[in-house]
Order: sequence, then C-alpha cells, then structure tokens
Amino acid sequence: MSRYLALGLVFLVSAELAAQDTVATRSIEEAIHVAKAGSYVSLAILTDSNEVFPEAVFEIPRDRLVGLILDNVGYRIIPERLAEFQELMYFRYSWFLFFESPNTQFPRFLLKLPKIRFLTIEGIFMDSVPEEIGQLKSLRGLDMYYCKLPDFPRGVLELDSLETLQLSCNRFDSIPEDINRLKNLKTLHFEGGACGSTPIIYVPETLGDLKKLKAFSLGYTETGLKALPERFYELSQLETFECNGCGLPSLSEKLSQLQALESISLINMKNFEAFPEAFFELPNLKKFRFHQYGAKASPGLIEQKSRIEAWGQALESFDFALIEKD
Repeated sequence: MSRYLALGLVFLVSAELAAQDTVATRSIEEAIHVAKAGSYVSLAILTDSNEVFPEAVFEIPRDRLVGLILDNVGYRIIPERLAEFQELMYFRYSWFLFFESPNTQFPRFLLKLPKIRFLTIEGIFMDSVPEEIGQLKSLRGLDMYYCKLPDFPRGVLELDSLETLQLSCNRFDSIPEDINRLKNLKTLHFEGGACGSTPIIYVPETLGDLKKLKAFSLGYTETGLKALPERFYELSQLETFECNGCGLPSLSEKLSQLQALESISLINMKNFEAFPEAFFELPNLKKFRFHQYGAKASPGLIEQKSRIEAWGQALESFDFALIEKD
C-alpha cells in the first residue's frame, strides 16, 4: 500500500521553506555557519546512534532555525530547551528501524512553539498526545503515522488551521463525531504504509460537514466497515478516495454528487458486491484501481466486469483485477 495521498504535506513544507529562502543542511556545523551568515536554515540529523541530544545545536542563532528533522536518532530525551527556537516552522521526528524507538514521549517543547506549521512524528510509539497540542493554532499539517496511538488525539480537534491530517497505522477504530470542528481540513488519511492502516470501522455522518475535504483514505480493518455514512456523498470538493481492505460492500447511487472526484482506489475489497450506475457517470474521474484477491467475486461484479474494462479504457489510469485463490 502507498502513502501517496500524504505527500501533499511534503509539498506544503517544501513550498513554505522555499518561500523563506531556507538553506537545507545535514550537519550541525554547516547549519551554524549558514545561520550565522544570515540565512534561514533547516537542519536534518540522520541516523545518529548517540543517546544524548547534541548540545552544539544550541549554537545555531535562535532566530534562524526554521526546520528541524530528527530521523532514526538514539536520543533518549528530546530537550524542552528546543523551545528557544521560536521561529521553528517545521519539525519531523521519525524512527523506522527494527526495534522500538529509544524515546516514546511526545516532544513537549513543541507545545511552546506558536509559529509551527507542520509537524511529523512517525514510528514513535506513544500512549497519548497531550491535549495542549490544540494550542498550536498555526499548525496546518499534522502527520502521526505509525505511532500506535490507542485513542484519537482529542487535542487535534482544536487545530482551527489544520489542512492535512495523517493518522495511518494507529490503533483506535472510530473517527470522532466532532471531526467536523476541523473546518479547513483538505486531506484526511487513515490508510497507508507497510503497517497497513488504522482499523476504522466507524465514520460519522458529521464527516459531511468538512466542505473543503479533497482527499480521504481508509484502510484494512479485520471486522470491516459496513457502510459509508450518507453524508459522505456531500463532500462536493472530494477529488481522491481510497478504501483499501476496509471491508466496504458497496457505494451509494449518491456517488453522483461527487462531481469533483478524480481518483478512486479500492484494493483487497473481498466483500464488494457491485458498482452503482452513478459510478460510470462520474464526469471528472481520471484514475481508477480495483483489486479483489483471495475471494470469490460476487455475481454483480462478474456481470459488470466486461463493462468496467471497456469503460476504463477512456481513463488516464486504469487497473481492474479479480483474482480468486488457487
């Protein structure tokens, strides 16, 4: 499974840093030199086996560091002193090695950064996210992929400016009713990556209040999502929809309301029955992917197979496969 829907956050960050004329660096020494010369700087510390955070970072002028990336670092504590860098706009903290990260706490210094716009925490297993995260009113993009969160982080619902929310590969199984508080949300992801997905089995009707939503993804769940809420079909700006192994059995004829829809990806759809007539009439659909593996196709899908394959020839990208077990 891919995480291509979440890449929008990467492009947003790149654009923001470029607008600041930021110099990307991969050594502390270079970051200090560039920052002291008057440039804004982004520092990436990659695969550092040391257990203690490097003090040399604090030699960077406080008003010059706008991006900080910590990937696969062995630091047991992320110091709260990092809050001294009040111009930090982007922070990424990720761990993708074959054992649990040395630190499993949410970096609390972030709660003191009112200007931070993009936050990525990946592969850092944690029990919770502080509700104070809701104080970060400038936050536009939040990616907490593969953090194994047991509950939806409630503080996130206070983030009025949030546009991208990536919560794939966590443990909770429901989207909260008050998700509609995130009025500026454009992308919402619960699927993607080698871990599979967050096992969502309940999507509230209030999702339909997210009038700016352009991309929505759901992934594998053992018990299966029985249906999309009726108000899902009120997402008039929705361009991309992914439902990969989520157990969805059908789509409504109300699909015709999603006039902006450009891409549909339905993978490992073992329980899917058939497509509604409205599916074939979507005016802006350009990409379609449907895979059903290891299950006997329903009579409805078998009957539609030839029609779907002929219809798909007019699309920019088309991939349709019904593969039963041997």
